Amino acid sequence: MTVGIFNMQFLRTSTTEKVVLAPVLQIIRHRTSALFISIIVSALSIPSFAIAEQIRVIAFNVEGGYKADAELETIANVVKHFSPADLWGFSEVTKEVWPERLTEATGPSRSFVLGTTSDNRLLAVYDSRKFTLIKHYELSQLQFAENGRAPLILHLRLNATGTEFLFTVNHFHRRGKDKRNQQARGLNIWASEQTLPIIAVGDFNFDWNIPPTLPYRDRGYDLMITDDAFAWVRPDVLIKTQCSKKYNSILDFAFVANAAKNWPRESQVLLAEDDCIDNEKTSDHRPVELTIDIP
Repeated sequence: MTVGIFNMQFLRTSTTEKVVLAPVLQIIRHRTSALFISIIVSALSIPSFAIAEQIRVIAFNVEGGYKADAELETIANVVKHFSPADLWGFSEVTKEVWPERLTEATGPSRSFVLGTTSDNRLLAVYDSRKFTLIKHYELSQLQFAENGRAPLILHLRLNATGTEFLFTVNHFHRRGKDKRNQQARGLNIWASEQTLPIIAVGDFNFDWNIPPTLPYRDRGYDLMITDDAFAWVRPDVLIKTQCSKKYNSILDFAFVANAAKNWPRESQVLLAEDDCIDNEKTSDHRPVELTIDIP
């Protein structure tokens, strides 16, 4: 307002007074322009904060396979109950009909990649609106026996941020600890050779006992995390993920590797009413959820 008043007074002055006041007006204009430029420069120099997108990942052993011990529609309803998720990693999937039905149950605009090893297949489902699939492959050298499952790898790009990462779905051997240990060590070596962030989920059969009575975990877990290659996204509350009355242990895990170890994340075992009743219609596993912020 002061400048406005000054201008009104200036308009009523004589020619001589205008000449006297001209330098003052130039100073005001100069300082105003300098202030404006300073504000613009300051605004441009404010550091921008990277925008991350939180995604939800679920791993679920559905107990299908070549002699399914679960009923497809029952499992599909469980998947619907816990949807939506951006990524799903299924294990023990019957190769006929199940991939399409499970993908449908996860929600609209989902695409899937089905593994090719064993009759108990691995299945990865992703939201094709959020992710671009760059390529996929399997680590066939880590199958170890005809009934083994080679880790399934998806190279994805998060469309919102442009970040590329690897998503791997796994089901390690249950019987035959030597083969399981070889798979764990092999995936550890593979991860150490990658430059992209990695999210690894699945039924690893590491038998993390609750409470941790000795020996409280399978050696495969230690082979998996050797040299800090992988980090377990450990749930705050440990709940058994398989339903056998003989065991009280976690078999299903979510791990991260490389730059993904720096991303904010948390995990939990998903519970539903009357879950973990192992019969001819239901799975003998609980799903495991991972939420992670991808920059």
